[in-house]
Amino acid sequence: MKIRAKVKLRRFFENTGNLLKLVIIVGIVMYTGFMVFKKINAKRLEYLPATPEQIKRIASETPCVTTLFREKLNADHNTDNLLSLREAKSMAIDCMKREELIAIKKEREDRMNVTQKMQLDALNDVN
Repeated sequence: MKIRAKVKLRRFFENTGNLLKLVIIVGIVMYTGFMVFKKINAKRLEYLPATPEQIKRIASETPCVTTLFREKLNADHNTDNLLSLREAKSMAIDCMKREELIAIKKEREDRMNVTQKMQLDALNDVN
């Protein structure tokens, strides 16, 4: 009688181990599928037209892009007048880079002008 109970108990634990393996495998597959779906859905959402709230947020973060948005949305020759979220973000990034380059160029010119003025002052002191 005790031997049968031990055999049944052993089978139960063996089956439980297989069941646990199955649950873990199903969990991993479901998690992986969810992550792939999430990534695909995020890509899909980037190509949908941007909502007014998204455009306002992007325009408030980078004011220089407002004119580019207006040009794009008011273009008569353009048949696709809608801005996708991806396109709006891309335009904002380009505008930010352009502004950074302009600021760097202005700073460099200011430093050169200061240096030039100091050189002229030094020459004037000599005479």
